[in-house]
Order: sequence, then C-alpha cells, then structure tokens
Amino acid sequence: NIIYRNDETGYAVLELDREGELLTVVGLMPMVAEGEQLRVLGSHTTHPQFGPQFRAEVCERRLPANANAIYRYLSSGVIKGIGPATAKRIVDLFGDETLDIIENSPEELRKIKGISAKKAAEISAEFLKIYGMKNVMTFLSGYGIEPFYCVALWKKYGVSTIERVRENPFLICADDIGLPFETADAICRQLEIPQDSEFRLSAGIF
Repeated sequence: NIIYRNDETGYAVLELDREGELLTVVGLMPMVAEGEQLRVLGSHTTHPQFGPQFRAEVCERRLPANANAIYRYLSSGVIKGIGPATAKRIVDLFGDETLDIIENSPEELRKIKGISAKKAAEISAEFLKIYGMKNVMTFLSGYGIEPFYCVALWKKYGVSTIERVRENPFLICADDIGLPFETADAICRQLEIPQDSEFRLSAGIF
C-alpha cells in the first residue's frame, strides 16, 4: 500500500507485506507502485509521531509475479491507457503471463475489447519506458543522485543509461546534466574504476 509518494524527490512511505505482516517502510523508492515486489535493506527505527518504521537505504525491485499483484500494479494507473476495468480484462485473459505479453507480444492485447493495434503498441512502449526509467532511478539513487538528474540522464541515454554510467560515471558531469565532478568521482571509486582512467582524466581537466 502506497501511503505517500513524491515523484520529484523519489521519497515514499509504504506498507510492505512481509509474510503476512505489514511493515512500514520509508526512504528513496522512486516511482514505486502497488503490486511490485521489493527487497529493502536498511534499519529499524522508531518515529516519534508515526511509531516503528523500516528506513530503506537500498531498494531492489522486481515486477509483480502473480495475477493478483499484476492486477494491482496495472490498475494503479502506472501505465497510461490502462485503468482498473481494462486491467481486469487483460489479467483475466493472460493471468501470470500478462507483463510478459505486454513487453514481448503486445499484439496479443488486441484480443481485449477496446484495445486496437495502435493502443497495444502504445501500452507496450509505455511499460518499457516506465520500467526502464525505474531501473535507472533505483540504480542511481543508490549513489545519492536525486530523481531530477536521473530523469535527465534517462532522457539523454534511454535504456543504455545504467550500462553507460557504469562504464563512465563522469557522464553525469556533462553540462546538460550538471552534477559536480566530486559526485562522479565518488561513484568511480565505488565501481573500482582506476584513478588514471581516461574518462576520469578527461572529466577532471574539463
């Protein structure tokens, strides 16, 4: 259950079902949606007003794995063009395979009343865009990069963002992104990129 979510900062408060027990989790979980499966690493704390919480320092996410979770995910409005009624029709037909159909065989969605070939393609493209961006935001937020910059990097590099930043963290120092050299250098150290890397020297000189 999403209690609070700020898409500008990535901060969220949610209730996570942990083996039948509801656990209140807070932290940076950009664009989190109901129905997703999360693995959170962090520490238990007690808020003076809201009581026991789990403060997530790292959030790993997976797509919903069963029909019920997929329905909650799609009916939340996360994908443009799919509301609760359409989500139910899709999940009723495709069950646990729904997300695989949307990603890899969107033409199958035409079997659903009200979904044309054009709309099916749009739904698939939106799904790939959203999940790709979520992966980027999750990866970069682990290095303390704010969602605003994650979105800028996604717009520039798309699905290759994570691969390119792993190879050359100093891409985040480009004028159109605007993060400082020191931030990229910290990522460089965590990724164990050599200090005499050509990418590092070029960015430092620039």
